[in-house]
Order: sequence, then structure tokens, then C-alpha cells
Amino acid sequence: MQSGQEVADLDSERLYALEVGVKTKHVEVAAFADRVRNFIFRDANGFNVSNGKTRSEGVELALNGGNDRHNLELSLTWARHRYDFSSSPDRREVITDGNDVDTAPRLLANLRYRHQWTESLSHEFELAFMDDYYTNAENTARYEGHTVVNWRGRWQATERFSLYARLINLLDREYADRADFAFGNDRYFPAMPRQLYVGVDYRF
Repeated sequence: MQSGQEVADLDSERLYALEVGVKTKHVEVAAFADRVRNFIFRDANGFNVSNGKTRSEGVELALNGGNDRHNLELSLTWARHRYDFSSSPDRREVITDGNDVDTAPRLLANLRYRHQWTESLSHEFELAFMDDYYTNAENTARYEGHTVVNWRGRWQATERFSLYARLINLLDREYADRADFAFGNDRYFPAMPRQLYVGVDYRF
């Protein structure tokens, strides 16, 4: 409990979920809905909130296709996560039934293109997208989201020996791994700038 809290009225967290989907060789689709009860979390003013309720609905999609040299994969999730209760106690964050759950973007997407240059040389580009989202339960502060490009390559020199490289955040984009709102201020956890990793893989 935090300063000023005298009672912790707790019960076991409960999750009620339903998911249906279809899967083929190149396509996967799933729709889901869930309800969470007795959810415990900390609000933007640093107070623990007991017996919270949330509801979520969404769709997940995965596509893949190509041939021996070129391959394209797409993963996409659209979901709406909302508070299912209202709360406005003294000194705490105001939560309204129907507000979006903070730090929960509605759209996430990942696109990968793989190219087998030769039998021993391959590489891929990855595009990772995160939609904007509210950073507080009151839905008054927002993070704008981001798009990041990554690259990976591999040279299989011999059956046992290979070289690989990864270039993360290829465009050197400034973005946050996570953003939230605490004690009246925006708070960001910055992602790393452009990074290059080179490695050797040898199998004995």
C-alpha cells in the first residue's frame, strides 16, 4: 500500500476469455475477447488500485508467402483494451468506464522481407510499427508511437562456420521502448540508437 492508503480490499484476479481462429499454410486469423476482474495496478499518481476491471477485443493476423529466394511475412494485431469501471477517489487518478487502458496501443505490426541471395548468403529487413497510445488512465496524455527498421544478414561460409550481423534501428530513429505518465509528467524510457552487432557461429 502507498502513503494514505489504509485498506487493501483484495480478491483473486479472474480472467474470462474467448478466442476463435482459422489457420492455413499461408494465413492465420484469430479474434478474441476477454474480461479481467479484480485487476491490481498502480495509477499515474503512484497509488495502488484494487479490484480494477478491464475488457478487451481484438483481431490477430499473420500472412506469409514467397519462394526459395524471396519471402514476405506480416504479423498484425488490432486490439482495444478498455477500463470497465469508474474510479475517482481523493488524490488518485480519475478513471472513467470506457477509457483506453494506458500504454496499450491499438495497432501493432511487423513486416519482414527475407532474401536468399545465394545458397550461403541471406539477409532480411524488418519493419516494426507501434501505434500511438495513451500514457495515463485518464487518457489526457499520449505517446505518438513509432516505426523502426532493422536489418539482419548471415553468411554460411561452411557447414560448421558462419558469420552474422544485425543492424538495429537502421535509420537511427529516436523513440521510446516504453512511455508513461507519472506524478504529472511525461516519462520516457528511450530505446537505443543505431546498433551494429557482428558475430561468429562455429559448430564443433
